[in-house]
Amino acid sequence: MPPNARDLPLSLPKSWPRRVRSAVIHVISLAHFSLIATRSWAANNWNARVRLKSKNERLRQELALLHEEMRLKDARMQRIPAQRRPHYIPIERLEILELRAARGWSQAQTAERLLVTPLTVSSWMSRLDEGGPRAILQMRQPVNKFPDFVGYIVRRLKVLSPSLGKAKIAQILCRAGLHLGTTTVRRILRDAPRKTPTEASAVPTRIVAARRPNHVWHLDLTTFPTSLGFWTAWLPFALPQHWPFCWWLAVAFDHYSRRVVGVRSFPQQPSSKEVCIFVRRAVREAGVAPRHLVTDRGEQFRARTFRRWCRREGIAQRFGAVGKHGSIAVIERLIRTLKEECTRRLLVPYDRRSLRREIALYVSWYNSHRPHTLLGSRTPNEVYYGRPPACTAPRFEPRHSWPRGSITPRTGLLHAIKSRSQVHTCMVYHDSVPSRGDSAMDRILFPMPKKIRPASAFGERLTALRKARGLTQVQLAEKIGSTQRAVSRYETVADRAPAPVLARLAQALGVSTDELLGVKRIRTAAGLTSDPEARRLWKKFQQVMALPEKDRRAVIRLVNSLVTAKAPARDRDPRRATG
Repeated sequence: MPPNARDLPLSLPKSWPRRVRSAVIHVISLAHFSLIATRSWAANNWNARVRLKSKNERLRQELALLHEEMRLKDARMQRIPAQRRPHYIPIERLEILELRAARGWSQAQTAERLLVTPLTVSSWMSRLDEGGPRAILQMRQPVNKFPDFVGYIVRRLKVLSPSLGKAKIAQILCRAGLHLGTTTVRRILRDAPRKTPTEASAVPTRIVAARRPNHVWHLDLTTFPTSLGFWTAWLPFALPQHWPFCWWLAVAFDHYSRRVVGVRSFPQQPSSKEVCIFVRRAVREAGVAPRHLVTDRGEQFRARTFRRWCRREGIAQRFGAVGKHGSIAVIERLIRTLKEECTRRLLVPYDRRSLRREIALYVSWYNSHRPHTLLGSRTPNEVYYGRPPACTAPRFEPRHSWPRGSITPRTGLLHAIKSRSQVHTCMVYHDSVPSRGDSAMDRILFPMPKKIRPASAFGERLTALRKARGLTQVQLAEKIGSTQRAVSRYETVADRAPAPVLARLAQALGVSTDELLGVKRIRTAAGLTSDPEARRLWKKFQQVMALPEKDRRAVIRLVNSLVTAKAPARDRDPRRATG
């Protein structure tokens, strides 16, 4: 090389910066393409160490990409002055402190990670136990949705009595036992009512009614990528729709119970013969063939092989109506749920065995534990096998201030299950669930709760002392400054109460802590008796002591006159010697 070669200028095209940037995008897309192909080979290798290495490399890349994504978001937020950044809502502030406790961060580390100041984190920690609606840290509260008939009542009241405002409507409904807030009434009046379908649109000309399990099945095919998408930087701007870039999935699904009866993965688009084999296996597992099979107009379902197989098996194949509610949209909604809750929340495996395991786990959870609104909060397996629904167990209400007569918590569920268990009509088929009578539904939905016996000697002593004093769990909880739920736990589940609570319990019941713990024998005192009649009278006298002094004296005079009138003559004789 000549000595002055470094000083020679390089001849580059004028538009080289733009071409370099385009080349970077193409290089990254090409690297993504090659990595998918290489990892798919490694994931199916016979060597277990190679498979483990492929899995670890994929997890490291996913972690690096997530860190880069967070860095870009943080860089944008850091360019905004601290005073002008959007504030965290109270729920997010509490979640930040929870994350700090889980990661063991200091105040400075928390402030650096979440783009706040250490003084802000210190202020949150000092005001952690504040209560009320204006607290700067709050927990998530459930949103209670009222059924449609509540909105109908509110709107009809407004139409028939236009002079009634939102507060007056809420007060009138509250007197009838339906507790609504003024903001809820305002929201109901603001929202437009749902349009009811006309007879021409609600009653189609061709209806298939699903009257029992395995009567109407749905069948469809779908794809899901092994990465987050199919996009690439070159024509046709999409990766090939076959393995290792995506998997094909066939889903068979029972309409009556909403149960997935079969699912199978394919490395490429399956043929009509492979679809027939899949449906045959699903029929063999179910033990019975469906009467109707609803599909779309895909080439596999229009093929002569598939249609001939359906006729030979005695299955009536039907094509779903496109764009109509309740047609093939039912299985399309199932596929959307499968992707949102399963495949998009995990790294889709490259090997078929791992993919089958992940899909099988989700389908098992979907059939056994996922409740459905249309089924009245029942699961597909409960409807398919005729099991009693778990949602009919005795209701547990953790909100102490919830009004007892409200229709939403308990009777609202009853109305919802009754209304949703009626006949459901669609464009292609008809879902019919037999309704039950009110008395049978009431017996199934809300059985009486069983009485729980004390599980420890301490609970037995506490229950006996409380009943001997004529106190309920609520009254005892008020005396010790606690809740009825805590007292119930001390009597049924806990071995003993905490030391501060134990002292208050002993003081409220008029015994010592040793007697309450069973160290000493309980001394006999007024009001401590096993006679139920005596306990009832003692409870009444405790209520009398809460009356005003004038009323107490009147009750005492009345009791004295009754005792004197009913006493024997020898006890009333003043000349009788007293000993």
